[in-house]
Formats: sequence, structure tokens, C-alpha cells
Amino acid sequence: MKKQNEILEVCQFTGYGHYKVGIIFRGKLHTYTTTDMESIDDYHSDEWEKDGMELRHKRGYRHLRNQIIRANHLK
Repeated sequence: MKKQNEILEVCQFTGYGHYKVGIIFRGKLHTYTTTDMESIDDYHSDEWEKDGMELRHKRGYRHLRNQIIRANHLK
């Protein structure tokens, strides 16, 4: 089975602390508004930064991706 190419985009939304997160999942754009600043900060960290044994950038990506999937009932 081929892995789907997913593109995650994070942009600041209206209001303080609200971010609109979008991902192209299975060929369609799905969005979600989040206030999860820890995941946003992890996603925007440098790719080499680690927190324990885990890369922060990957952890932020995974958390934001899972939020979008849950909110849009994609699985």
C-alpha cells in the first residue's frame, strides 16, 4: 500500500491563540481550528530539537494531524 503524501499547513487565525490547521488527506483539504499551543510550538521548532528521545517537530506534526483526523471523522 502506498503512503499518502500529506501536507500540513498552520496559520494564525482570528483571535489570540487560535490557529487554523489544514492538511491534504486522501486528496482533499481538511481544516480544524485549535488552541493547542504546545503542538503548534513543537511543529514550528527546529527539525533537530529533541525532547527526550523524540523529535519535537515530528511530535507536533503527529498531534496536529490526529486532531484534524478526529475532528473531521476521517478514519
